[in-house]
Amino acid sequence: MMIRYQILNQPKLPAQCELFIISYQSEELYQKIVNQICHQYQITAHQHYSISLLEHWNNLSQHTQNYDLFHEPCCYEFELQKNGLSCKTLPNLSPIQGDIYIFKTQQFKHQCLDKIACLAKSCWIQSYSPQIKELWSYLKRQIQPHTLSQDIESWFLQQHAVDFGIVEQAIEKILLSQKNASCLALNEFKKHLGIQISEDWNPFLESWMKQELELSLSRLRYAQTTGQELTLLVWLLNRNVQVLYAIQQQMRPTKSIYEQFKIWPSQISLFEKAIKHFSTTQLVKLLIILQDIDRLVKTGQTQLAWIKLYDFLLASAT
Repeated sequence: MMIRYQILNQPKLPAQCELFIISYQSEELYQKIVNQICHQYQITAHQHYSISLLEHWNNLSQHTQNYDLFHEPCCYEFELQKNGLSCKTLPNLSPIQGDIYIFKTQQFKHQCLDKIACLAKSCWIQSYSPQIKELWSYLKRQIQPHTLSQDIESWFLQQHAVDFGIVEQAIEKILLSQKNASCLALNEFKKHLGIQISEDWNPFLESWMKQELELSLSRLRYAQTTGQELTLLVWLLNRNVQVLYAIQQQMRPTKSIYEQFKIWPSQISLFEKAIKHFSTTQLVKLLIILQDIDRLVKTGQTQLAWIKLYDFLLASAT
C-alpha cells in the first residue's frame, strides 16, 4: 500500500501494518507522521538505528528480536543511508508482536524500497514538503478561532523560506500567547514565525557560488558578529545546491528547474557560471552538511550551526 501524505487531508493509516516506509523532505513532517503512527498503535518506546552499510541489514535482528517476559511494544526507526539502500537481498523482516519497523529515507524511488513495500503488512508513506499555499491553509485551520489581520495572508504567501517546521512552531507560540487576543497583527505574526525576512544574503550567496572563499568567510564572520538569523540563509543555500545538482544531473530541462525553484532571470547567469565549479560528489556532500545545519538551527544549537557553516564553505572550495 502506498499513501501520499497531505497535511490538509491527513490520511487514516492502516491498522494492521507492521512495516512502514516514510519517504520525506521535511524532518518536522516526518516526525509528525511517526508520532501519528505511534499514537495509533499505542507505542511509546523508540529505538533508532542507522543502516549505512550492507552488514547493518544482517545485524538488524540482533537489535529487534529481544524476547522479554513482559514485552513492551516498540517502534524501531531505521534511517536508510545511500550505501545501505544497495542491499540486493533483504533479511527476514518480522517484528515481534506489537512492534513496528519504520524505514526513514529521503528517497522516493528505489529498488530496495520496492522490495520492502512488497512485503506483507507494509505501507509506504510518501511525504513531500507542503507548498506555501498548503502551509497557509494549515496554519489558519490550526489557530482558529483566533483571527488574523487582513494583511497577513498576502505577506505570508510571498515567503518561500517558510517551511512546515517554522509553521508548526508559530502555531504553538500563537496558541500559547494569543488566547485572549481578538486579532493578531502582522508584526506580531512575524515574531511568532521567528524568521527575519528582510536580511540580504545575496552578497554572501554570490561570493559563495563564485567560490571566492576569503570574501565568503569575511561576510559570514560579519553576519555572525552582527547576530543575523540563519533560517533564511540555510533555506537559500539548500535551494541553490539543489538547483545546481538538478542541472548537473539533467533531471529535467534547465528552464523547468529554474521555474520550479523560482530562480529569478537576473540570477540565472550566476548559476550557469557556478555549475562549472562544483562536482557531483561535492554537491552531495554539501547537501548532507546543510541537512545537519538545518537540524542544528531548528533545535536551537546556533553556535554549532555557525561552525558547520564554516565547514560548508571549506567543503565548497575543495
